[in-house]
Amino acid sequence: MEMRRTAPHTLFVGRGAYVAAVALAAAGLALSVLLRIEGAHRAALGSPFACTVQGTFDCEAVLASKYAWFLGLPLAIYGAFAHLLFLGLLLASRREGPAPLALAGGLSIVAGLGGITLFLVSWFAIGSLCPYCEAVHAIDVALAAILFRPARRAFAAMTRPAPLPALLLVLALCAVPAALAEYFARAWTGATRLERATPGATRWIDLSGTIALGDPGASTTVVLYLDLGCPHCASALSEAVLLLREPALRGRLRFYLKHLPLDMTCNPHTNQTLHRGACGAAHAAQAAEAFGKGAEAMAWFFEHQGTGFGELVVQAGARAVGLAPDELARRLAAPYVQAIVRRDLDEADALGVRTVPGVFVNGRFLPPGDISKEIRKAALGR
Repeated sequence: MEMRRTAPHTLFVGRGAYVAAVALAAAGLALSVLLRIEGAHRAALGSPFACTVQGTFDCEAVLASKYAWFLGLPLAIYGAFAHLLFLGLLLASRREGPAPLALAGGLSIVAGLGGITLFLVSWFAIGSLCPYCEAVHAIDVALAAILFRPARRAFAAMTRPAPLPALLLVLALCAVPAALAEYFARAWTGATRLERATPGATRWIDLSGTIALGDPGASTTVVLYLDLGCPHCASALSEAVLLLREPALRGRLRFYLKHLPLDMTCNPHTNQTLHRGACGAAHAAQAAEAFGKGAEAMAWFFEHQGTGFGELVVQAGARAVGLAPDELARRLAAPYVQAIVRRDLDEADALGVRTVPGVFVNGRFLPPGDISKEIRKAALGR
């Protein structure tokens, strides 16, 4: 009688549990990729996240917060890498014995604990939940629950450690597509690596949630660090609008408008307040961006410099751009609004931007001078 051959992985985990683990890993990979695409789409096109402003569930608040990034990369790319690694290890366990399954189990415990931690951060530190993110966290906890015992059995059955070259090969095979996906996602968002205003290395910046003007597919990207109380910044925005209207430059320019209020109320990198109320105006403009009105709000505040940007002025600004003051107030209360402004301030400090406006064209810092001329030259390839 011919004996039925048993696949190595079924010695430690049932077929149903194995299929469920593979399906969950694939779902986690798909959701992580979706989150990264959403982030790139938000940065490139300025469109809101799919689940923005729905009570407790607010993707904008979570994905635009500082907690959504680690070591210069969005957490979604780490999630894609981890779930790709899950899939690789689970599939390898069909032929390679207990080592891949034991490694998958260890990874699932780390991912599950990470998912619980990120849920608590979202709930208590950010004050909002991202449904896509929480689905990934739930998947990681479920994977840990499914694989914990099988991984323990597989680990006990290992007669020797997993070969280091094989483990490194698996990591490399998973890291390469994840790195390529991140490269193309960043390329989609435009020039996100800027040189320092003072000599030094370049730096990646986060464009998610940033107010933008111009064609998302433009070949020339301009990043402006602005103070809404600064007359020179008002002129810079006016020049940007005029450049966008030039027939020869149509479709060639994309402006990203970041915040650099020289106001000690929110800026820890300045030792004096040059423009009183600039922090409040920056927060209000960023809050208006949740409704697609950020650029209009910035233009309105520039036109009303010298008012101090008090509460009544902010309310008038909301009405002027077509928003109800209570709508803007609710958005202003969201922690992510302050988080985006603080992120821009920290970026400007790291880039060595000490005065406003700070201008970068295709990643290159422009010293004070004829900014329009340099932008026009870059857009026309001269």
